[in-house]
Amino acid sequence: MLGVFLLIKLFYSSKSKSNLSKEFASLDTASISEVKIYLKGKESSELRITRDETGWKIGTANSQAWAEPGIIQQLLMSLDKVRIDRLAASDKNSWNDLYVIDTLSTHIIISGKEGVMADWHMGKPSTGESAYIRSDKEEKVYKLESNQLNSLASKSFDDWRDKRLIKFDRDKITRIVFTYAADSSFTLVKNDSTWRMGHNEIRSSLIDNYLNNIYSQKIFSFATDSLSINPPDATLEFWAQNNLVGTIKGWQHNANWIVTSSYQFTNYFFITESTMRNEILLSRERLKNNQ
Repeated sequence: MLGVFLLIKLFYSSKSKSNLSKEFASLDTASISEVKIYLKGKESSELRITRDETGWKIGTANSQAWAEPGIIQQLLMSLDKVRIDRLAASDKNSWNDLYVIDTLSTHIIISGKEGVMADWHMGKPSTGESAYIRSDKEEKVYKLESNQLNSLASKSFDDWRDKRLIKFDRDKITRIVFTYAADSSFTLVKNDSTWRMGHNEIRSSLIDNYLNNIYSQKIFSFATDSLSINPPDATLEFWAQNNLVGTIKGWQHNANWIVTSSYQFTNYFFITESTMRNEILLSRERLKNNQ
């Protein structure tokens, strides 16, 4: 009888434990239009991730940029189902120890067209430990099953930024205009499937590789200053028939270049001299030597 009693007790204890839902929240990610993150509660500067008809953007009080698509995808996947490991505290007495008190927590507010969808405080006492989470109006604190959401929320503005230099439909480009400060400007024109520089035919594979490289170019060094008050040392224009679909402007700066593009709003990158000369800027001589 004692054995039967223990088995029954174990069964119900296990069942009771399993009744604590592993799912803390499940959000309709298609409805999310804004995520606000405050790393030290509302006293800190706001990191704002927004979606509109043009895509996802990341912004602060002073800057705005396109958001990195891969990180946005990770964010949406982590918000689709926020899973917990266990109940960590049932009242606010442990908030300070678990770093979910307002002034110590990472505060996340998720909104959609209908208003606020979720309002959470996340804390992580020390490196290697799992993060903890609570709803803004609730006292209970839960230990998260995974740290992905916490690690995403801890990323900086630069981490969230799209590192692509420019974006356009490579197959539709029919004209590329290279304007340089020195007297070495020229234009490439595509008729049917043939690229030409003036009367000289240019090998199509060379231009195709160039456009592929420009499109896939990712820059991880951001410039805090711009030189846009001065005329650029190099300007590249990409045309699809009569439509200007992208521009790149660059200023020589010491041993490097400061570069911006039509895709990157008013954001600027540092690019090395070798990368600029070998991968972004083309010269007449280089094209003639590779005909």
